[in-house]
Amino acid sequence: MRKNTKIQELWAKIQINKWIISFLSVGKRGFKSNFDLASIFLLILKRLKTGVQWRELPIESYYGENFQLKAILKKV
Repeated sequence: MRKNTKIQELWAKIQINKWIISFLSVGKRGFKSNFDLASIFLLILKRLKTGVQWRELPIESYYGENFQLKAILKKV
């Protein structure tokens, strides 16, 4: 069942890159993210769907164990 979830997640990222990210404008100045925009978009959708607090999102599963929420909040 876990393998099926990974396939669905990959398919979702492909569709997001094709139908959403490709239509977003790219900033000419400022911070440039090193992270996959589709992953960020999926986290935002998860936040909107579940109503969970930002701190409760499974960020480690998307960006690795060393990633911290404080790093995001400092840049915002």
